[in-house]
Amino acid sequence: MNLDDGGTQPDGEPFALVGNENEFAGFTGDLNAAGSAANQNHTALLLTTSSFLPPQEFPQFTSAAPLDWNIPGGPFDPHAGAWYAYSGQADTSFKRLTRTVDLTAASTGQLSFWTSYDTETDWDYFFVEAHVVGTDAWTTLPDANG
Repeated sequence: MNLDDGGTQPDGEPFALVGNENEFAGFTGDLNAAGSAANQNHTALLLTTSSFLPPQEFPQFTSAAPLDWNIPGGPFDPHAGAWYAYSGQADTSFKRLTRTVDLTAASTGQLSFWTSYDTETDWDYFFVEAHVVGTDAWTTLPDANG
């Protein structure tokens, strides 16, 4: 999937559109559906102005995205099994998946996991952090293999 063609499936067809607010709630539609001109061969994922300028401070730029691409799951299948965690698509957001690991009986520990991600250069970031329970002193762990 091209970064500038984010609403397009790997086979070149656009994903379906789904309504998510106001008059469009409950709407579903397909580009290039039967009866259309079948000329929708490029899509884009766009951000609303309110994604960057808080509406409380800039009410003149209040905007919404009442439709979204119906993109199933994440960009990759699970490494093993039938389940995986997916953060969804959300611009200008921070998401944290946490797990408490008890190391009181161990002098050392090791962390390993599988991950897949589809990040945009200089826009999206993926990192792993650790902290002692009960503190806010997070440490970003070094990248072990690129």
